Amino acid sequence: MVSRTEQINGILQTLKSDMSDVVASVLVSVDGLVLASQLPPDISQENIGGVVATLLQLTQRATNELRQGGMEQVIIQSEQGFSFIVGASESTFLVVLSKKGSTLGLLMANAKNAAHDIAEIM
Repeated sequence: MVSRTEQINGILQTLKSDMSDVVASVLVSVDGLVLASQLPPDISQENIGGVVATLLQLTQRATNELRQGGMEQVIIQSEQGFSFIVGASESTFLVVLSKKGSTLGLLMANAKNAAHDIAEIM
């Protein structure tokens, strides 16, 4: 029987193979614990977990203060590409990093589909 972590890693691998612009993908809990990942060697699991947890806390606080409701997704456009964060379950978030020049709409659609697939496993 395939474990839940193996199933999630399979989804992350498929996300990367389906979209060549995906550099990394990580499933992170709200407290920053990395549950599954497809990361290049130059990105630390511990670092990305902590950064994502902090970013989620700040984003949630901002949406609450601005009376915008709960956070659904975060998009960061930087010099090297996009960082896209979307909820995968009540307590987990899928983080997808892409190369510069990626098609944002396609990235978002693929990431949301992967998050939905992960939610079914969780």
